[in-house]
Amino acid sequence: MAALIRIEDVFVAYGTPPRTVLGGIDLQIEEGSFVCLLGQTGCGKSTLLRLVLGSEKPLRGRILIDGSEHPQPDRTRGYVPQRYSLFPDKTVLDNITFGPEVSEFGLFGRLMPAFFRRRKQLREEARAYLRRIGLRESDAGKFPHQLSGGMQQRVAIAQALMTRPRIL
Repeated sequence: MAALIRIEDVFVAYGTPPRTVLGGIDLQIEEGSFVCLLGQTGCGKSTLLRLVLGSEKPLRGRILIDGSEHPQPDRTRGYVPQRYSLFPDKTVLDNITFGPEVSEFGLFGRLMPAFFRRRKQLREEARAYLRRIGLRESDAGKFPHQLSGGMQQRVAIAQALMTRPRIL
């Protein structure tokens, strides 16, 4: 079985003079695996995640997802940042459904009748994710500032799961 994620001789350095953050990294991750990166602050954990996401490029080497390079982030890879990606002016439910709504309809597509049918489906799916991550239905109408930090992190996880990424 071929690796879902293949990291080949990846090298990353920052600054002047360059300080190596990742050097000669080789890693294969099979589909369905759970991988945990541990290390000191500044050792390259977040850099490696950004490389897999496609939001950063290595100076040398390559990152393959299912055998192909992906030059930018896409829906195949989800990311839950340490600092939550929640919109403070949107409810929990609106935060969870925002990504799929925008990617499927754009900003002007929200005026079309199909949007309202699809929005209803997305909201039902979002409510199911709320239950799966341990939040209550009553939390759906709350704003991020009304939630604890842990609850906000759960909403960010539901946000990422809504796009059904192959890699999270």
